[in-house]
Amino acid sequence: PRAFELETHAVNAVAVPIRNIVIFTERMVDLLEDDELAAIALHEIAHLNERRTVSRVRTLGVLGYLPILAIKPIVGTGIVAVLVALLVVVAIAGFVRRVSTGEETRADREAIASSHESHSLGVALLKSHQAALLPSIVKGDTHGPLHERLERAGVEPDFEPIEPKSRLGSLLAALALFFGVLFVVLVGVSISTNRWDGATGTHVALAFGWNEEQVLWYVGELAGWDGDYDKAVAYLREAVAREEYGALASLPWALGSAGRCDEVPAAYDELVAIDPPAEELANAQLWLQHCEALE
Repeated sequence: PRAFELETHAVNAVAVPIRNIVIFTERMVDLLEDDELAAIALHEIAHLNERRTVSRVRTLGVLGYLPILAIKPIVGTGIVAVLVALLVVVAIAGFVRRVSTGEETRADREAIASSHESHSLGVALLKSHQAALLPSIVKGDTHGPLHERLERAGVEPDFEPIEPKSRLGSLLAALALFFGVLFVVLVGVSISTNRWDGATGTHVALAFGWNEEQVLWYVGELAGWDGDYDKAVAYLREAVAREEYGALASLPWALGSAGRCDEVPAAYDELVAIDPPAEELANAQLWLQHCEALE
């Protein structure tokens, strides 16, 4: 494989199987002896020679997040579908992590077996750890605990093993991240597909399962609060036409405020016909009386 040196103060190396290259950071090259650097190279080359099954599983790790891209239609089918999508993402991520962890162990063993000195990899890891001041366990790192890697390579660690954090905490953090991303995606999808004006709340409402009739009612009231009463009337009437009769309670207010008092009596009669709550009927009566007083 081709090798590249990356100008950075980080201490690391990485394999890129799709390009058949290995990249070493400048500081790692300067830090390690030749046999230690060779051991790191053997570890990375082992990744380049990984089985096709492992490569496909890694690809599956990326494709496992596809349910998030289709989350808007998933949300539309109900909370059960959302939970199933979440479980699919978590299950695939966990499976890919398990396979990746096994692959890292295999790469370590191949590097140890192929090195001129069996402990070269361990010395290289310990030097990198000390130079980079990295914790011996990095949360989510598929390489596994550094303590175990050093012992596997025949090097006695100069620090006590650190127990990994509770998996429950990691799971809760992953769930929080998932729902955070879900919220952003839902709002983004709604903003890109919503044909109505309105505040971000409109898009959030659409994203989280309000039907279009409810949103039309909401957007109509928003327009009225902003002083655009004719637009408010248009949205409210469309909501009513779609059988969202609750919007009738707001229609006398929008019509009266727009100066279209001649239409208020008919709107009031439509409201009375659906037997609304007393408070809504009283508010509509105020607008009816207001328009009669103007006449």
